[in-house]
Amino acid sequence: MEKVIPIGNKVLVKQVKAKETYGDTGIFIPDAQQTQELKGIVISVGDTVEGIQEGDLIQYGEYAQPVSMSHDGEPHLLINKQDILAIIISV
Repeated sequence: MEKVIPIGNKVLVKQVKAKETYGDTGIFIPDAQQTQELKGIVISVGDTVEGIQEGDLIQYGEYAQPVSMSHDGEPHLLINKQDILAIIISV
């Protein structure tokens, strides 16, 4: 198993899965109709990243060019900090 430690202005993110059902109805959305959200949970941050912490839910831009990587045996994304648009907080 490999661990990824981001350096510089990179952020390691576990992408949020696409919604598989319509709200609380239990009706499944076909795979072809599911849209992948551009959101993820921050797993770790590079040494020059400020304002973003492990555990934050972030929204990144559709123009971002994340690098797919395996971390702890699961797929993750390595994203540049400047491609992160916002931290999302539930209220």
